[in-house]
Amino acid sequence: AAATVEQQLLTYFKNDIESVQPVIEHGNDDTIKNQRMIKELDRSKAYSLNDNFTYKRPYGFVLKGIAYTNITTWKAVYLKVLHALYKESPAAFSELVTDKRFISKRGNPLFTKDLKKLRVAQSLPAGFYTEVNMSANSIKDTLLQILAYFSIDEKEMKIYLREDRDA
Repeated sequence: AAATVEQQLLTYFKNDIESVQPVIEHGNDDTIKNQRMIKELDRSKAYSLNDNFTYKRPYGFVLKGIAYTNITTWKAVYLKVLHALYKESPAAFSELVTDKRFISKRGNPLFTKDLKKLRVAQSLPAGFYTEVNMSANSIKDTLLQILAYFSIDEKEMKIYLREDRDA
């Protein structure tokens, strides 16, 4: 129900989407800003996608040497990775919707053009939708599959977590 309300709010505020969603800061190749952001992230431990993220909250990540910070949810990590991969390779990204690797054993697609096939859909710049109703570890597993699809070594992505207040 919460995801449905969130989707309705995002639809209602579509013209003013930046005020509803947090601004994700990301660096660029060979810039001072990117180096500063990576140093800021390196103050804490970097985690690989092979770790368990149950009860963990993201702060940012580095993908192929580019840092992304101010990310507060796993959904935001997932969507930002997808957007970065789309910018890098739009043709290969468009083929995600037809690739059999992204269809579950029960026949549920991860990427589709039909909204009714997804529980909570999020539109992507390639003109189709992805499922975003996933746990942190489901997102991690999906990211591993997507990186493999794009022939990106999993070591090219590091996750940084926010300070755990319960630790």
